[in-house]
Amino acid sequence: MILVVIALTVAVLAHVGAPPVAPHPSAHAQTEFVVTNNSGSTAGFLHVQSYTSFSGVPTAQPAACGVPTFSTGFEYREVIWPSPCVGPGESVTFDVPGNFVLLNYYWAPSPPVVSAVNNTQSAAFGLTIKAGWFFIGYVLVQNAPGCPNPSIDYPASGEIGLRWPSACVDPGEKVSVHLGTMHAVTSAPYNWNAPVGGTTTLAPDVDASALVQPDSAGLERNRALAVIAFALVALSLAGGLSWFAIQRRNV
Repeated sequence: MILVVIALTVAVLAHVGAPPVAPHPSAHAQTEFVVTNNSGSTAGFLHVQSYTSFSGVPTAQPAACGVPTFSTGFEYREVIWPSPCVGPGESVTFDVPGNFVLLNYYWAPSPPVVSAVNNTQSAAFGLTIKAGWFFIGYVLVQNAPGCPNPSIDYPASGEIGLRWPSACVDPGEKVSVHLGTMHAVTSAPYNWNAPVGGTTTLAPDVDASALVQPDSAGLERNRALAVIAFALVALSLAGGLSWFAIQRRNV
């Protein structure tokens, strides 16, 4: 016990007067990311695709630029200024983590949108846009007049579906969507879903076989086969257990 006390005392005395221990530097210290407008025209929109999240708030920007707003999706950040203000060759600076990994970026005068006009003869309740790019986000820029916000689904790879609770998109009305993809998308094939004769026209990506009612006779036949298979398994198990019991008695 005395030796332990002596050792502790020596350690404390040795530490007295020693310089403070410097903290370890952060593995993700901030660094600057400078992105230059290489689009050839004055930009008011910037999409940055990265494997590392960052605030997206510019720490330096051209004097002509106002306060931007932001849009965020899967592994990207978009900066939207009130009007085009970043001239060709001008730059914007961001603070990013030290482990920041850039994938790509692009500039545009404003957020690129795909606009779809209801060119059918009926009011529509659904719209499918087929942009061909993997979707990582979207912004509904313009809804049809009088329509509530639609629900969103992804019917297939490279497609996005807008579904309204009722057929509220009248013929001639327009819906515009900004697609948060790695490249600017301003046009894409699309189709509308509209009631026709009390039924629904199916988009090409809808599997019509899913709407067929199951064959009740087939279901009963499958159920009977399942019962027979279960009974055979149970009899085999019972026979095996009986044989094992007989063998134990004979030992």
